Amino acid sequence: MLGRDAAELWPEPFRRRDLSWFRPWADLEQDATSLRSYQPLLVPGLLQTEG
Repeated sequence: MLGRDAAELWPEPFRRRDLSWFRPWADLEQDATSLRSYQPLLVPGLLQTEG
């Protein structure tokens, strides 16, 4: 419409809101094919016992 990008007409939704120190991590996460998490102190609920 009008030969302009949506970001030009309505810039607020397209503005980055993340912190400057976090941007490299967000870019890496966007390019990733899988995400993994290792938490040695966390025991999933199915493995917990009442005791």
